[in-house]
Amino acid sequence: ALSGWDFSTNISSATDDGVKHYFFAVTNAAGAGNFIGTATLVWQRHFGQSNINNLDLFLFNAANSNLVAVSTSRVDNVEHLYLPQLPAGRYDLQVVKNGGTNLVGVAEAYALAWEFLAPTLQLTQTGTNGVLNWPVYPAGFRAEARTNLLAGTWQTNGLSAANLTNGQNSIRLNTTNAMQFFRLRRPNF
Repeated sequence: ALSGWDFSTNISSATDDGVKHYFFAVTNAAGAGNFIGTATLVWQRHFGQSNINNLDLFLFNAANSNLVAVSTSRVDNVEHLYLPQLPAGRYDLQVVKNGGTNLVGVAEAYALAWEFLAPTLQLTQTGTNGVLNWPVYPAGFRAEARTNLLAGTWQTNGLSAANLTNGQNSIRLNTTNAMQFFRLRRPNF
């Protein structure tokens, strides 16, 4: 799945690391181009312990086993990946519980959340008007506009409500002589 979460347990020993795999494929559907990807891993400190188990987060290209991104920290209990330009392909997201002699415990419960999406905004011309289009999934995005990229705030004022057609949100724009800039934003994230 391109988005989801898992609450699981990973086990390692003094001689072996523990690895959990999460496979997914991002495709270039409808010319989506590159994807935005994020994954966050967290786990708790064991009661009465001053140390924590060492978990890491890796993302590999499953086709060639190349490492795409990694988050490794030995001082806290959070690992995070953010990939603003993830090309289409098949990937292996790995949660690694490092083994060794400094284990707080052989088993570690963790929570992992991930999302990989391609919110593309397209602007086309219809007669003297412009049309903004973006996919319905993932839901929650809205179009915003402004006339200056250096100052001012992004607004929905002046934009009509989106219409749904063939899996695409669509907004008709009245063209003006002023410069206009548009973006997609997910307000609740």
